[in-house]
Amino acid sequence: MPGIVTKRKTLVIGLGALVAPVLLAGSAGAASGDHSKIAPIPPVAPVDSVLLARGAAGEFHIANPDTGVTLRATESTDVVMVKTTVQPHSSTGWHTHAGPSVVIVASGAVRLIEPEDGDDCAQETFSAGASFVHPADVHDVANDGAEAAVVYATYFVPEGASPALVPVDRPRGC
Repeated sequence: MPGIVTKRKTLVIGLGALVAPVLLAGSAGAASGDHSKIAPIPPVAPVDSVLLARGAAGEFHIANPDTGVTLRATESTDVVMVKTTVQPHSSTGWHTHAGPSVVIVASGAVRLIEPEDGDDCAQETFSAGASFVHPADVHDVANDGAEAAVVYATYFVPEGASPALVPVDRPRGC
């Protein structure tokens, strides 16, 4: 998945006219583009999500040359913080969101699985202390471990929209 496996990551957030390049520093494991190396996805199980905070951010532009972070919303945007627990040996199921987010893994580990161009699928596992860009487009999140995984997500969604997952069919090649 381009932009997520390097130490400096770039994400373009597309929500209608909302465009936000986000540059994040951090570490991440290598992603695999060969779906034959994709581990089996555990069964879908309900996740426990708790809304921590929500705020109307409106339109905004943040640019910090010292960190290389730039974030811009050109339409009314809400920022929503959610704590989610994914049970052991389970997944969220294939889904989308109204907007992208930045996720911090507080405990356990989660595997982000996304379709790539063509009939391929990529995966990347993030352990406690890691952070990653969580896409708005089609993806699945799996907890392959024996303990619950707890993540904190900060979503950027259109004004009034829910950050809740919207189930979709499993993509071809995944």
